[in-house]
Amino acid sequence: MKPSKKIEKYLLSFIILFIAHSIEEYLAGFYNVHPYFKLLVQNIGTPSLEIKGIIFILAMLALLIILFLRFKKGNGKIGVPVFFCALGLYELEHIIRALLIKAYYPGAIAAFPLFILGILIFRDLIMLRKKKET
Repeated sequence: MKPSKKIEKYLLSFIILFIAHSIEEYLAGFYNVHPYFKLLVQNIGTPSLEIKGIIFILAMLALLIILFLRFKKGNGKIGVPVFFCALGLYELEHIIRALLIKAYYPGAIAAFPLFILGILIFRDLIMLRKKKET
């Protein structure tokens, strides 16, 4: 299955939106309020949660760019979009937390378009799969 140009555009858009999402999280203090983040980065050797947040953002951004380039070369035809899709769907968590507290939750604004992109990537993966079967 040749990589879909549409999926490629979605992945690139995802990276750009992820940058905006990360900036929103950083400026809103996401790293001080999110319990999973604290658990995830507890072993990074710096005492500041903000620095851990920056390290995490840069690591995730590097991972997304590497995966995108791999997809563009024709590798990871299914795995790369599935990863982006899962990450996009996971962003729904920000929206749910905002709804539960009935207030803004750090990262919730940019999480919505990432969630939508996750759905679009999933939809196109299904369409590509159906095309392959016919």
